[in-house]
Parts: sequence; C-alpha cells; structure tokens
Amino acid sequence: MDWSEYYQHLNNTQKQRFILRTIRFYRSIVWESHESFTLSKQDKILIISAFIQITFGFKKHKLHDFETILIMPIAYSYIKTSLLFNGDVNLMKTRITMAWPAIKRGFEIPDDSMNLCIHEFAHCLVLEDRVSIFYRFFNQNNWKEFTFLAERILPRVKRGDSEVLRKYGGTNIMEFFAVCLETFFENPLKMHFHEPELFQSLKELMNQDPRLIG
Repeated sequence: MDWSEYYQHLNNTQKQRFILRTIRFYRSIVWESHESFTLSKQDKILIISAFIQITFGFKKHKLHDFETILIMPIAYSYIKTSLLFNGDVNLMKTRITMAWPAIKRGFEIPDDSMNLCIHEFAHCLVLEDRVSIFYRFFNQNNWKEFTFLAERILPRVKRGDSEVLRKYGGTNIMEFFAVCLETFFENPLKMHFHEPELFQSLKELMNQDPRLIG
C-alpha cells in the first residue's frame, strides 16, 4: 500500500478494515491482462485500493455486476475506431479495462485530481446502482441531491470556468461524477474552498470526509 496516500493516512483500526476489504475484493474479481504484460499481485492490490478508498464509507464494498478487470500495457483502441482509451467500463461484458501507464501515473502523482482507477470505479458505482434495486451503493436521496446540483454546475465546468474541476467533467453526469471523485479524494481542501456546496453533497453521498482521514 506504499503508493496509496489514502491508506497511509488511516489509523491502525481503519487500516485493518481497509486490508480486509481489499482481500475480499481481490477474491471476488477475475483478473486478465494482455499477453505482453505481467500483472503482479502488488499491482492488483494497488488497483483495488482505489475502489476500497472510494467505498470506504459504505457497507457495500464489492462489485456485483462487474466480474473482470482487464489491464492493458498501453493505451488501447477498439475495432472501427482510431480513438485511444486509457480506461472504460462495459456493463454488458461485465468488464473494466484500464491501461497500466495511466493507472501508475494516478498513484505517482497523488494531488493532481487525476486517478484513472478512481475515475473508472466511479463509473461502476453509478452503473451498478442504475441496474440494481436492492444492491445499491448510494443513498438515493443523496444521489438525487448530487445530480440536481451537478446539473447546475456542469455547464460551467464544460465551459472551463471551474477553479477546481477539469473541463472533461462537463461532458455528462457520468463524467462529472467521476471527475468530482478524483478531486474530492485528491484535493479535498481545494474543492471545499472553491465548491463548498458540491463538496458537502459529495461528503454526504460518499459518507466520508477525506479531510479528516486518520
């Protein structure tokens, strides 16, 4: 857990809970990697740490509808498109795909509000909550309050007028939430200062305050 800033700031009791959740998640997922790339156990634990981090305030701490995590050695593309991806989630295939260089950068620079694992796992939370009635992460009232606020802030982010959220977050609600979580966990003080209402909404939604970890 040396690369996880979040884990390093937990107290001993919290670290034990974090480790137990990591073990449970590790056993629940199927890991795949490109034939040219070897994924170590430590690499897998690093990836999982992002999921445990963002769900640390929830009782639910495993994925239900995503079964596989596929790690690629470089940015990748799909048939019939020249676009390169660092990550994507596919609910139909129950698969999360991410590129290792982008994963690594996300943990090497812990305060740039860019962490691919947090971003893609954020998408998973939203998608699983959309298809499940009884197996949800979010309190639905809190999610409604967040989306109501997001609709108001999103156009400003799309114009590039936010002091704390990057422009890509203005694409749609899914991307807005993912970009918000990256900032919420990597720059909580900055977000609280520039977007206090949004920070409060996320604090209630995620049931934790990254400013107070430890």
